[in-house]
Amino acid sequence: MLKRAADLLRITVQTLFLDDGDLITACPQCKTQLTLANASTAEERGVTVYRCRRDQEIVALITPPGTVPVESSGYRLGDFVLRNRSDLILPLVSGNTVLLPASTNALHDWESLGT
Repeated sequence: MLKRAADLLRITVQTLFLDDGDLITACPQCKTQLTLANASTAEERGVTVYRCRRDQEIVALITPPGTVPVESSGYRLGDFVLRNRSDLILPLVSGNTVLLPASTNALHDWESLGT
């Protein structure tokens, strides 16, 4: 089942007005800035994969429940792990921002997940 990053963050921080268009990142390859809503999304082997539309590079993953996180592989949000390859920024209405720094091991073992 395709999971959205905004859904996980909304549950975790209980923000009602949040969608993938609010989450800003950059492609780790071509450096294009994009929101997760502007990324192509697909479910691959039970993993939600966000890809840059320009070069198809993976920008973020949401791994399935039960995944054991590896150090610096992502952020546990409830029963899922959000793995972002570049900084993920959430601008708040107050003018402040929430920063989820890039996960250096975001792609660790992702191809074996869900199999």
